[in-house]
Amino acid sequence: MIKNSFISFQEKKEENRGAIE
Repeated sequence: MIKNSFISFQEKKEENRGAIE
């Protein structure tokens, strides 16, 4: 469950990076 939240956080982080670039 915690691992899932961490993965979701990483995915959002990648999406934000893609949006900025």
